[in-house]
Amino acid sequence: MHQGPVRSTIEMPLKSVNVPVPSPRGIPNKADWVSRDFLSEIMQKKSLEDIRNIGGLEGLAKAIKTNLETGLDAVEEESNFAERSIQYGCNVYPDPPHKSIVAYFWDACKDTTIIILFSAAVVSLACGIVED
Repeated sequence: MHQGPVRSTIEMPLKSVNVPVPSPRGIPNKADWVSRDFLSEIMQKKSLEDIRNIGGLEGLAKAIKTNLETGLDAVEEESNFAERSIQYGCNVYPDPPHKSIVAYFWDACKDTTIIILFSAAVVSLACGIVED
């Protein structure tokens, strides 16, 4: 298992970024958070230029209120990451749509082995009917 912070092998020049700091209680104000849409756009575009524009990995860490060395702070852990969950949502994939039993049956009928067995059954039934 990997221990310690993940380090990037890409060297990026850092630009200064104006990121608000957390409130005195240690929990960031809602106005201080980077939007979920902004983070989604960066991830979808996979553009190093966008990451450089916000200050590289350090700027991104400041923007999402985390530390590259230690991760999230204990104050957030005590609150069970409530503010972060409200801002960014749960970190889970949505459940895929459930298939009906007919869909499972149809998928099984497309299998080569099932087609061969069904064909053999039809030939065997035809031979049995012709003999009688």
